[in-house]
Amino acid sequence: MAIAICLIASACSYAPGVGPRDAVGGDDDDAADASDAASTGLVSRSLVVRYFIDEAASGQAPSELADATASPFPLQMHYTSALAFTEVAGQRGLRWTATGDDGRASAPLLLSKVASALNGAQHFTYELVVDIRDTMTGECRLISIGNGTGTYGTAALVTSDLVSLRLHIDTTNAYWNVAFGSGRVVLHAVVDTSQVTSSERYRLYIDGVQAPRTGGTPPAQGAGLALQAADFLAIGNIEGAGRSFGGEAYYAAIYSDALTDTEITTNAARLRANDDH
Repeated sequence: MAIAICLIASACSYAPGVGPRDAVGGDDDDAADASDAASTGLVSRSLVVRYFIDEAASGQAPSELADATASPFPLQMHYTSALAFTEVAGQRGLRWTATGDDGRASAPLLLSKVASALNGAQHFTYELVVDIRDTMTGECRLISIGNGTGTYGTAALVTSDLVSLRLHIDTTNAYWNVAFGSGRVVLHAVVDTSQVTSSERYRLYIDGVQAPRTGGTPPAQGAGLALQAADFLAIGNIEGAGRSFGGEAYYAAIYSDALTDTEITTNAARLRANDDH
């Protein structure tokens, strides 16, 4: 599991896992991240992508979700009759009115900055704001890196009910209790396989507070994220299958490091107040 898979058909153009933990790009990216943090109040150390999902108050006009980072990686909108932009209590996002729908925002990772930052990584963080009110037994995806229905995904946050959340990475997983259905919730799923204690390698924070893990199979110490050549990043679904939840996705970001408790508390407070720009 610790062996990373190169995402280029002929030859690798990047070295998985090489470079400082807190760097996605060069100095230009660092300067842009600092500017972003100053303007939004959000921590931007090790930021890979950030989607405010505030392109429209309603409808299906926007063709993509904008990535608010240097060297942006936009996601293409794949609308269905069950997917459209919405605004609830002043917060914009994407609404799925049916579970198991194919609607999604997604893009292939091949040769992307996301692949360069995460392939072989021992540490990363998913940051989301969602309001989930309906699920299905086919395991809805909140955010996923993957493709198809053969697995849960290379790295996916999954739920099949309104009381729990699971993080699946390859053949390992973790389970937590999460009370969905009561409005927007800020989630931080933190991965750090360098930790000696296995229970610390996958952590979940709900509105900035760490949740106790209720079960799962932890990854081996030092295991790296092994991306696949056909993987897509998708919000509210997984590429190649209908795995939507019923509700809204308001915001999503990925960091190439494990955010600290202080950073998570800071971002959760900001996102609870406002998850748009």
